[in-house]
Amino acid sequence: MIVEDIDIIREEGILVPFKIVDVKKGGFLVVVKDHYGFVPFNLMPWNYYLAKYWEPVAMSLKTETFYGKILEIYRTDNNEISRIYIDARMSPLAKADLCINEDYQGIVMFKKPFGVFIDIGYHFKWKCGSLKGLVHQSKFPNPESFDLCEPGQIINVNYFGRNEQGLCFTVEGYVDLYTKYAGKKVWVRVIRNWDGSLSFRAEDRYKTIMPITKSIYEEKKDLVIDSVKYLSDGEIIDCEVLDIKEYADVFVVKWFSQSAFKKYIGKTLQVKVCRKEDGELDFLIFDRYKAEMSLEIDIYENPDLVKSTIDSWRDSEIVNCEVLDVDLDKEQFLIKWLPQETENMEVESEWSHETELPDIRLKVVGKIDLDLINQKTRPKKKSIRALQK
Repeated sequence: MIVEDIDIIREEGILVPFKIVDVKKGGFLVVVKDHYGFVPFNLMPWNYYLAKYWEPVAMSLKTETFYGKILEIYRTDNNEISRIYIDARMSPLAKADLCINEDYQGIVMFKKPFGVFIDIGYHFKWKCGSLKGLVHQSKFPNPESFDLCEPGQIINVNYFGRNEQGLCFTVEGYVDLYTKYAGKKVWVRVIRNWDGSLSFRAEDRYKTIMPITKSIYEEKKDLVIDSVKYLSDGEIIDCEVLDIKEYADVFVVKWFSQSAFKKYIGKTLQVKVCRKEDGELDFLIFDRYKAEMSLEIDIYENPDLVKSTIDSWRDSEIVNCEVLDVDLDKEQFLIKWLPQETENMEVESEWSHETELPDIRLKVVGKIDLDLINQKTRPKKKSIRALQK
């Protein structure tokens, strides 16, 4: 092509084809009409946020033809063309019709700890320009495949939609989370935050929420609410996956209620005494769950005395007990009564009915609680030793 033709093309703003030869600082070295030219990155048909993101895709661009307008023509002293500057922003691009669950090839632009950003414009030989998207690290078949993924690598992906960050993909070989986890058992780590609130992480990988509603737990709702208070930071609990929010990789889980029962072993709970018509006693925890009072000899100093005390309890009386075990099949607690700590004092009392607040006359045997004397009120229960008296 003669020089005059180049000048006419420039003056009339005609689009001319060019091919990319190499990457230079700030742009591409190209060949246009048998002359070397230069296209700055910011004058390419599409843009990347940082110039360095052009480097991983540069090699794949060399085989394609692009179009642009000639901006400037630089000549030597002999009027020979030395360099042509081109603006490729008007290069015609086709529209890409992406289909959900279709497979595409993408080139990795850059990598972050949470995932890799790819451009599947490569799949269309750049005829549709840039089609950028994120492959979250959780969308890889396994952690190892994510670790091995590097910028410039070509990967096969499956398109499943878009969010505020752009196109979303999974890597070939990935099994979607719902198919993999829904309705199945998964271990969840408890995270106790600085303010006392709880967060959860399924398999130390997925954000997790554990709604406690009557529709999920039915009559066990209150039990679970109370059990959650005893969860400690870093503890592992078993849950069932109810749902998965695929767009955000958030698990919705249900804590196995049987696990909730086990949280009470070794804890002190208030137990309600229920005296039946035949005089037998039942015990209820949370007004709902049955409990069996253990009277084994080795857990009390004086089991006979304890038994006689228990037999004297009134209907609806509240006593403190320690949970020894839980029968998960029956959802029943095995409990031990915790007598008040009065073993250091014996009390004999005579009550005068002449006054509203009677005085207490004491026969001191050992140590005596002066606060009890000053209260001038009748103690709720006699001590174990007082009963022995």
